[in-house]
Parts: sequence; structure tokens; C-alpha cells
Amino acid sequence: MASDDKVMDWSSIESRMEELEYLVYKAKDGKAAERRRFKSVADGVYIVQDRLNRSRSGKKNIKHVWQQLEFLHKIISSEFFNKLNVTDDVKREIILASEPYFKDVAKHLEEIKSLEEFINSDVWKSVPDQIEKFKALQEIFVKQQVEVDHLAEQVQELLINYNSAIDILSRQFIEWDKTITKLEMKLGVAETEEDQVL
Repeated sequence: MASDDKVMDWSSIESRMEELEYLVYKAKDGKAAERRRFKSVADGVYIVQDRLNRSRSGKKNIKHVWQQLEFLHKIISSEFFNKLNVTDDVKREIILASEPYFKDVAKHLEEIKSLEEFINSDVWKSVPDQIEKFKALQEIFVKQQVEVDHLAEQVQELLINYNSAIDILSRQFIEWDKTITKLEMKLGVAETEEDQVL
């Protein structure tokens, strides 16, 4: 009778495993999907365990953490902290050991208190208004910068035109000088000829 119970238990476990495998490997439409990576859930668990073992092989820190896992769980649990009984003497020693830290904190708090008047002064309260004014000034500055760039381009164009005009006038004056010189030379020759006739 006992053997029959064991057979029944095994068959129920096997049927539950098959149901679990169906749920894990079923496709989106509810039909059993093709098992590509693992033949069964047990195979999948074995492969994952094997990969974990291979990933921690040769790594001392991981091995150490793995060995101390139960202890870490024990420390992290709230029950462990509830079991800790800290006596008044231990609390006093902890406070005395932290005395430099408390003094340092008190010093910083005093500094903050001394700066409280400065922090709460009207200067800081008017900062948002000043920021708005600076934004308006910045916009004006940007507009003026655009205008200055435009004026610089105009001045550059005027200088180019001025240089061109001076160059043209210089050439014209040279031509006029040449023409006058020729006329003067002709006039000088005519005067000498008149003098010779007289």
C-alpha cells in the first residue's frame, strides 16, 4: 500500500512538472511552443546552475560571497537586528566615540546660523527680479550686437566704395596731368617757333 502511495506521489509530481513545462514553453496563442533551448524545466534549471558554477569558478570573491550567503541573509534580516541587545554602556561608548563628529556638525551648524542673516537678506530675495532684468538686458545686448554687425558690414562696404572712388580719381588726375603736360609741351613748342619767326 505504501509503495502505491509513492507511485501516486511520483505520478502527480510528474504531471505537475509537465503542466509547468507547458506553461513555461507555451506560445502566445496558448499552443505548446517548440522547445529550442531546454528539453524540460529540470534541464533548464540544471543548465542555469551549471552556468552559475562556471561563472564563479576562479573568482575568489564570488566564492567567498557564495559561501557567506546564509550569513549575509541572516545579517540583512530584520530579525537579526531585533535580536541585537545594545546596553546603555555600549550606547554611551558609541556616543563618546562619535564626539568629534558631533562637534564638527555643531561647528557647521553655528556657521550656518551666523550666515542666516546674509541668506535671508533682501539681496537674495531680489535675485529673481535681478535675473529678469538681466534677461531683458541680454535681449537688448543681442539686438544691439546684431545692429553693430549690420553697421560694420555697411562701414566695410562704404570703405570699399571709398577706396574704389579714390582709385578712380587718382587715375583720372594722372590722365589729366598727362594731358596738361602734353598741351604745355605743345604750347611751349609753338611759342619757340613764334619767337624764331619774329
